[in-house]
Amino acid sequence: MALVLKPTVTLYPTDSHVLAAEAKDPEGAAISGQSVNWTSSDIAIATVSPASGTSTTVTAVGIGTVTVTATIPAAPPAIPAQVQAICEVRVVNHVTSLAIIPQ
Repeated sequence: MALVLKPTVTLYPTDSHVLAAEAKDPEGAAISGQSVNWTSSDIAIATVSPASGTSTTVTAVGIGTVTVTATIPAAPPAIPAQVQAICEVRVVNHVTSLAIIPQ
């Protein structure tokens, strides 16, 4: 089994983005009904809500880069081992002004 997730997302502070995870069997066919748990590596930069479900909303709260992880827990015999996918979320500042300084 594999879990497919968008690899990178770039956000501005206070922006949100919906991430969706798709479970696939070894032949690449979608598997429905899998419980997915979501975590952020640093909630001071980006949060995830809800923490479980096939999708989550990532909300940018600070500047930096975090890893959002989607996990399907092991459930033998159908899912013998935990399955994970990650998305790198970059939160960057808006450019508010641009100055040209003569030399």
